[in-house]
Amino acid sequence: MREALEPPKRAPQSSRLVVTPDQTAPNALAAAHVSAARSAMTHDDPDSAAFAAEEALAIDPRDLFAAFYLGQARLRQGRLTEARLAFESAQAAGDPFGLVAGWLRRVEQLEAGEQRRVEPHVAAAIELERAARAAMRAGEADEARELAAEAVATDPDNLVAHHLLGRALQALGRRDEARAAFEAARSHDEGLGVVDQWLDEDGE
Repeated sequence: MREALEPPKRAPQSSRLVVTPDQTAPNALAAAHVSAARSAMTHDDPDSAAFAAEEALAIDPRDLFAAFYLGQARLRQGRLTEARLAFESAQAAGDPFGLVAGWLRRVEQLEAGEQRRVEPHVAAAIELERAARAAMRAGEADEARELAAEAVATDPDNLVAHHLLGRALQALGRRDEARAAFEAARSHDEGLGVVDQWLDEDGE
């Protein structure tokens, strides 16, 4: 669900999150599930992310980062009420990454029916992006590259298409071009820090 990647620009944060000692040294097993949830979201797998985040919360209900990733996963799945509840839980515990307000605002917009009208070229790019993701999962990196490149050409604002193009290029060993694709996504990241994660994890 592409909308989950497009919350409006958030207001500047007044301060960074200051976590408590128990949040900086979480339950080790819960932390492993949180890491799995983060990785799954980075790789466009909200179902696995939701499962891992819920596993973490079952072990440590206070884990605000697990709540944050559960909110992201539920939003991607289109389960807006659950997404809002998860983000509110994360925000109440300390607002991980200082980003929850932006995600909550996006949920509220979707719940109010204020999401952007999907124009024909945007819809076409989304279909190409989904086909590229399927090709990547099937191990067809070259096909994924072609589909993602077409999606980018159709709608240059499609953040996920830039990401998938980078992943496909990286899989093909074209690392400089992959990093350029990840960098191209930065201007469409709208302050969420998603591209920084991709650069750190996929563009090394």
